[in-house]
This record gives sequence, C-alpha cells and structure tokens, in this order.
Amino acid sequence: MRVSLAQTGRWLANMQRSTPEQYSQRPAELPQERMDELMMSRETPFGRLRYFAPCAQLSETPGRWDRPTVPLDNDPPVWE
Repeated sequence: MRVSLAQTGRWLANMQRSTPEQYSQRPAELPQERMDELMMSRETPFGRLRYFAPCAQLSETPGRWDRPTVPLDNDPPVWE
C-alpha cells in the first residue's frame, strides 16, 4: 500500500470536527473493558509497551506496526 503523507494530512484536516455539544456528552473515561479492546502490547527495548492498536479499517490491508518503539541511537545509521 502506498499513501501520500500530504494527502493523508489533507484528509485528516478536512474531517468533520466534534461540536461542543458532542464533546460535552462524551464519557469522562472509557471503561477498562473497552480500553483493553483498543490496546495491544509488545516487547521493546524499553520493556513491555502497551499502546493503542491501529484504528484504521482498510479494505484489504490490516493496520499494523511492524517495528516497535525504540530508544534513540538504538539502530545503526544505515538504510535497510
């Protein structure tokens, strides 16, 4: 899959925004069960990291991150 960073930014900028009324009706926090559904975890050089799973729903390619978060200077300065 190939995407344009500029067009993705344009798409995000043009998305409908929540109104103050909608925002005021949101729950203060999500229930723990819902948070567990939205989160994933993996081992990283920092230790076990828990983070939000990809939220994009694509028709043919599932959202994913192939590489974990790493500390600065973790990888050698070479192109893969």
